[in-house]
Amino acid sequence: LFPYTTLFRSNGGFEIWQRGNSFTGANKYTSDMWYMSGGGSGYTISRESSIIHSGNYSLKVVCTEDLVIKQSIENYKEYQGKSISLSAWVKSSATGQMYLKIDDGVGNTLSTANTTTGWEKLKVTRTINASATKLEISLMIYSDATVYFDDVMCVQGSEAVDFTPRNPGLEQALCERWYEAGEHYENGNSINNYLYVYIRFRNAKSSGAVTIIFVPTITYSDGTDDTANWSVASSG
Repeated sequence: LFPYTTLFRSNGGFEIWQRGNSFTGANKYTSDMWYMSGGGSGYTISRESSIIHSGNYSLKVVCTEDLVIKQSIENYKEYQGKSISLSAWVKSSATGQMYLKIDDGVGNTLSTANTTTGWEKLKVTRTINASATKLEISLMIYSDATVYFDDVMCVQGSEAVDFTPRNPGLEQALCERWYEAGEHYENGNSINNYLYVYIRFRNAKSSGAVTIIFVPTITYSDGTDDTANWSVASSG
């Protein structure tokens, strides 16, 4: 039996990039499940295939301003009063630029900063407040650096553990609970100047349907014009 309970491992290896492979600016999702938050625009995040710790990809950041890359953990109330440990492998062009943070909405705990410019494992543990209002893990960068993150792992317990990759199909399915790129329509007809199109995602995918965690919104593009207004009448 493992001496810990896995709390988080949704795309911790940065292997899934449904939204694209490069992003500029801030306050948007990047590699699946990871949101970059910053007050400026001096950031570029991209999928890296050469400088990696394990797997096929890492997350590369080039920034001239402070930046936070974060992910919220579902069912945070289940972990109130319990210890949570977060770890990640990091690499930076400068020392003292990279940290990890666990934030429960009442307080937060930071790791120590990176001390080398090679691959280094950072880790942090926090006992989640009994009145926690969220549970958020963050990868933090303090300005003017080119950095890489890989093999992020978060578990319930007082000790950080080595990254364990999940089955790729299951990892993809977990990410698609929040976002899925695809195209297909089953049928369509026009009524009162409205075009009704019945869309079924995952039509051509072999792994079967995935239960989405909320009623989805749909962004439409025909390759030349993405100004159409779409709404979801029903989903299932």
